[in-house]
Amino acid sequence: MTDIIASSSFLRALLMECIGTVMIEWEQWNFPQPSFDRGYFNDRIKRPIPVNTLTRRRVKRLFENVFSPDNRKGRFQEPQAVEAANAFIALAENYFHINLSAWENDYTTDNSANRSHLLSCLDIVLGTIEGTEALPAEKIADSLNTYMTECHLAENMPVAAYPKLLTSVPYQQTAHFFGRKNTISFLIEQLLSGHSCYLHGIGGIGKTEIAKSVFKEILSIPSSSSGFTHIAWVNYTDGDFALSLVRALDLDGNFNNIEQSFQKAVSIINQYHENLLLIIDNVENARKC
Repeated sequence: MTDIIASSSFLRALLMECIGTVMIEWEQWNFPQPSFDRGYFNDRIKRPIPVNTLTRRRVKRLFENVFSPDNRKGRFQEPQAVEAANAFIALAENYFHINLSAWENDYTTDNSANRSHLLSCLDIVLGTIEGTEALPAEKIADSLNTYMTECHLAENMPVAAYPKLLTSVPYQQTAHFFGRKNTISFLIEQLLSGHSCYLHGIGGIGKTEIAKSVFKEILSIPSSSSGFTHIAWVNYTDGDFALSLVRALDLDGNFNNIEQSFQKAVSIINQYHENLLLIIDNVENARKC
């Protein structure tokens, strides 16, 4: 169960990270008319439901002007437009775990096409938030994924590669699992830093559920960021690691004996080296592995 984030908190983060303030100096920034009261957004973020139809339109118009600094004097020029665009990409990753880096801006090329896509993503986010008190993060993530897929099909846009599974997916996480956010974040940080992790404790305290949460998070991180190109989930059974690994990789019926199957499994694992995340569940004693 993920933490509930208020839509107002996201709106504030969007304005602060991308624009630098919630007090919009429309005329002083030389944005085209019509303007609106400088405290409009400051008032909206104090409301339980911060985004209505007017707010949505104004936020989008604000970003359209920030992203289009040509032939205009004022605070927001091309460097600030680049920073705002990339800040929005970072917010999408932090809040929705969506990688929009294919549309990252830089200071030396024409960013107009990338900004057009980012404005479309912003409209998706705002349209989904409109009328909500709690940020519908999963719904937004699904919509952004759909948009990126449509763009890929239409334009053959390169999409980031994600880890591939070498084994079956573990059984579905219990619907009643919640909390452990700090533990999960710590484990992911350790794994991304190249360390191995070992969860131990009495049965039934949620070790497998934590591992499944980590597993899902790593699957959602591009391989270019995590370093993992493949993931294998092994259910340790019958006190036999070799047999468990062979079964997980579905090799038990391909060779004459378990030793041959195990050697093949080892060769598969060695093929990926540090790019493989190997998760072994239900080990009763670490020395047995």
